[in-house]
Amino acid sequence: MPITQQYRPWRFLVLLVTLVLLLVIQPIIRGFSGRGPVFDVLYSLMLIAAILSLFERKWPKTLALILGIPALAGRWLAYTFASTVENVVTLGDQFMEVIFLVFVAVMILRAIVAQPRISADSIYGSICAYLLLGTAWGAIYSVHETIQPGSFAAAGDLTPMLQAADTRESVLIYYSFVTLTTVGYGDITPVSAAARTLSWLEAMMGQFYIAVLVASLVGIRVSQGQVRERTQTHQRIGQG
Repeated sequence: MPITQQYRPWRFLVLLVTLVLLLVIQPIIRGFSGRGPVFDVLYSLMLIAAILSLFERKWPKTLALILGIPALAGRWLAYTFASTVENVVTLGDQFMEVIFLVFVAVMILRAIVAQPRISADSIYGSICAYLLLGTAWGAIYSVHETIQPGSFAAAGDLTPMLQAADTRESVLIYYSFVTLTTVGYGDITPVSAAARTLSWLEAMMGQFYIAVLVASLVGIRVSQGQVRERTQTHQRIGQG
């Protein structure tokens, strides 16, 4: 059996583990300490797991490699360039990451909807897609703040972290998930018109995601029950 087929049942679970390490465990242990070897290693592992999750079919695999490899390489290019061009490299890297993460999330949701039944793989995939979209929005906010400083305002000790290039992305990923879930603590607020527009768009997307995903999973569940009921009916008729 090919390695890709052996990996397939675990693809979304592996991706979910890397996302939890990056977005949950790492901030709890290190705080919003910014980009560095630990953050970038975990981010790179997440990107690799995302690429591998699409290796089932040829064209998604090809696009995943085309989009994912530059995003992965960009994570580490800043270490080899002088600080005078680091922002340019970071912006390019984040643009590629946004495109790649959104692509992976869409393909995962497409795979879930196409599945004939609800499985653990469906649940893992739906969580992964949600976390990937939240991470992508965080990168979008980071790009916007880098291009137009002062687009976001932060309270307390988050202010210097938002202004510093090495911690900005981590802080805005936090803001992204607070917005995606419509919690809105108010410790980070959008100031510019573009930042406010992006924020309400993300909040709306978060609500639509839950509604559409639940509707899709319920539809699959109902279809799965109908198939089971027809099978049992045919078995009873055959036995009669």
